[in-house]
Amino acid sequence: MSRSAPLLIAVALGVISLPAAGQVPQISKRTFSGGSAKLKVTGSFAIDEEIGINKQASIADEGQTWLQYGSSGSDSANVLVTVQPEEVGIGPGKGKQGATAGADQCKGKLVVTPALVTGNYKCTGVTSYNSKTRQMGTIDIEITFSANTAP
Repeated sequence: MSRSAPLLIAVALGVISLPAAGQVPQISKRTFSGGSAKLKVTGSFAIDEEIGINKQASIADEGQTWLQYGSSGSDSANVLVTVQPEEVGIGPGKGKQGATAGADQCKGKLVVTPALVTGNYKCTGVTSYNSKTRQMGTIDIEITFSANTAP
């Protein structure tokens, strides 16, 4: 028997499920106790920081997940990762500079276990606003994140 046979048998019996191609793994209802995001933004504004999870603002419930790293709208770097059945969204910001990237601009992978959610995404050509120049521009985003499930 091959090494992947037990996994294939478990999927066939419905013991575990795998998302179909193009679908996002679902995150069960939970709160989060820790984690961080390594965020790199280049283009019309720049960020290169590791940001801790905002435990109070991060939750998964009824098919929607919000993972907030840092404080949204603050002068310090922050990013909101949203997970829905159809897509993962990435919203980096710093002060008045911000952007929102969706499935059409991002490629990556989300892994969900009972104790941990991890992801790695690259988003290119994302429309953004640069408050310093007061003009629209574009950014590229690279993010690796983790979120530990609260006990």
